[in-house]
Formats: sequence, structure tokens, C-alpha cells
Amino acid sequence: MKKTRVSELWVDGAYQKPEDYDYYNKERFEEWNIPFTTTDEEEENGTFSPMMNYFYPLPNFDDAKRSREMDEDYMKEACDKAGNITLVEKLKEPTHKAFGLALTGGGMDLSWDICRGYINFGYLPPIHFCDGLPRYAGMDYEDPENKIVIAACKRSFEAVKENADRALDDLERLK
Repeated sequence: MKKTRVSELWVDGAYQKPEDYDYYNKERFEEWNIPFTTTDEEEENGTFSPMMNYFYPLPNFDDAKRSREMDEDYMKEACDKAGNITLVEKLKEPTHKAFGLALTGGGMDLSWDICRGYINFGYLPPIHFCDGLPRYAGMDYEDPENKIVIAACKRSFEAVKENADRALDDLERLK
């Protein structure tokens, strides 16, 4: 996997929020799927299977530029390196394919993993998860993998602030 530069991440990730999505009552391969090949062992262990009923959208992921840069091996590695994350494709979307992330674990706040997932797939992480990133005992915040999450979250807030300032200026001109 190539090294990620925060300046190259797509801003549209910063605005995303989780969506309810019931993986258990929707048929895999008919309504949703994991868009990369998994081994029999990974299937048996549920390694890349969603565990929680949330879908974290990756807007316009199927755009030619984004999808061409990521083959199956890259997508699988991006999930692995994020932590408890998998990539999901909704197959029954009316106008286009919808890609997003899903959690493969639970029981604690996995905001760090979700942020890493967005970053690994080329997006700034959503401010929804950057706001109040949990502090964990023993976590090395100077570790390069954690530093990029912190830097990307800062950039998400900066991007949202820049857009908000621009919108406020536009409203002021309406007076």
C-alpha cells in the first residue's frame, strides 16, 4: 500500500455520516457484497464480514480514477491495515453502485479504525468520528499510523471550517 498524504485525500469524506444498514436481513450477493475475493478460511472466520448494522459511505468511490487505482489486493490490504473494517458494495442502489465501509468488530469505540479506513481508501475521515476520538491507555499517539489519523482529522475540520466561512461570507453579502 502506498504512503498516504493528507493533502491528497478527498474532502468529501469529511461530511459523511453512518447509515443504518441491516446486513443480516439483506442477502449477500443479491443486495450487498464484499468487492474483493476472500479465501475460504476468511469466509469461515467472517474476517471481512460486517458485524454491525452500519454503512459508512465512500462517496463516488466507483469513479474511474478512484477504482482504477485500487485492485482487489489493495482493497483487502486497506481493510486489514485499518483494523476492524471491511469494504462493502450495495448492489441494489437505483442509479449507481454504492460503496462504503462496515465494521467487522464491536464492543468498543472503533472511531480510530473507521478514520483509518477512510484514509486508506483516499478520503479525509468524517468529522462525525474525528470529534472526540477516544484516548486509549497505552496507545502511542506518536506512531506514524496514529499521527496520520490525527493530521487527517485536523484537515477534515479545516476543510469544513473553510466551507462554513465561505458560506457565512456569502450570506453576509445577501444583506
